[in-house]
Amino acid sequence: MDNVLFSESDIRDLARTLHRLAEGHDEIDVRLRYFRKDWYVYSGDASYDQDHRGYWAASAVSQTDSWDTLVQIARQMFEECTDDALTYGEEGRE
Repeated sequence: MDNVLFSESDIRDLARTLHRLAEGHDEIDVRLRYFRKDWYVYSGDASYDQDHRGYWAASAVSQTDSWDTLVQIARQMFEECTDDALTYGEEGRE
């Protein structure tokens, strides 16, 4: 299985990205994808995500979310990707 690893620094970086994406939105869908040892962040309508390979996590953020909430969401998203890796194994989602 591909090692899905993340650090506290990764969590803070994702929280900053989530904060930027949430600006001006009451709520926006966000997704985290781990594929080929890289992390990708997507936002908006998930029906536009055509490539489902790799390991995924999803949540929603708002411009009113506190920093602590964004960090918690980021941590949960990384953990969800790790769980996805354990569920789908080496190949990830096809």
